[in-house]
Amino acid sequence: MPVKFVVFSQARSGTSLLVETLNNHHDIYCHGEIFHDVTEWHIRREYIAEFGLLDRQSSQIEFCYSVLSFTNGRAAVGFKMWLDQAPDAGAVLLRDKNVKKIILTRENRLAQFSSGELARETGVWNLTARKDGKLQRVDNPPTIGFCKPVFRKFVEYQDNFFRTYENAARGEILRLKYVDVARLEFGKIYDFLEVEPVTPEPAKQKLYSSDILSRFHPSHKDEILGVLAAMGKPEWVVEKID
Repeated sequence: MPVKFVVFSQARSGTSLLVETLNNHHDIYCHGEIFHDVTEWHIRREYIAEFGLLDRQSSQIEFCYSVLSFTNGRAAVGFKMWLDQAPDAGAVLLRDKNVKKIILTRENRLAQFSSGELARETGVWNLTARKDGKLQRVDNPPTIGFCKPVFRKFVEYQDNFFRTYENAARGEILRLKYVDVARLEFGKIYDFLEVEPVTPEPAKQKLYSSDILSRFHPSHKDEILGVLAAMGKPEWVVEKID
């Protein structure tokens, strides 16, 4: 019986690295965000060739289970999604004890926030190999601004989102942190998905420096430090991976 799983998370939390590294395993078949507008980046072409995407929005629950039913000969099949992309389908999947859940969070909200802002600023969302085999680069990335109310609202939204996952999820759950994925600590992931442990082959690389404070314009330094101190999160100025 194939293992069925869903990665529940939010943007800029390491899900692309997780999914593409899982797809380098010979017995795992994993899609990206199956409700993303750009389907060719997220839904595996073998599934599209077999079933198409005509009912993706009108029958979201059925679509999710259709994706999970197509294993392409692998022992584990899954995809990633954010609950707000398809709330009804997400709620059903979270309650389904026959579907394993991977909840991946990036605990450093300042890193997650700045990653999203930089991606929007540069237009580069992931560091991936091009057809010539070379990696994309973000040369001299810009520094970004900081708005305290916007950041606090972002943190509150993320906290509420992951609280919903925790409260709603039933069945087998694997809770992952961004640093687990970035460090390629995949042993417990392979165990959870009931596949042979292998040395993980990463498909992406970290875009920006682990010095999170350096991502912002220097004029915001004191304000950011003050906000983090008030939140009890002064450690968010860096995100150590090594």
